[in-house]
Amino acid sequence: MPDEANYLLTDSGVKLLLIHADLYEPIKQAIPAGLQVIIVETPPEIREAYGLTETPQPEGAAALA
Repeated sequence: MPDEANYLLTDSGVKLLLIHADLYEPIKQAIPAGLQVIIVETPPEIREAYGLTETPQPEGAAALA
């Protein structure tokens, strides 16, 4: 998955990645250098639907809810 994520993020010309906290860790190594990333809390209804535990914000991440 990281290789695919890197390809998509690089090839698309994206300028900003807005991502739920639970999806950040699996692809963080694939995020191109210099790409601005905003990590948002995964909504409770999504966590519940997929059986996810609450994911803490990575250090230094701004919390948007």
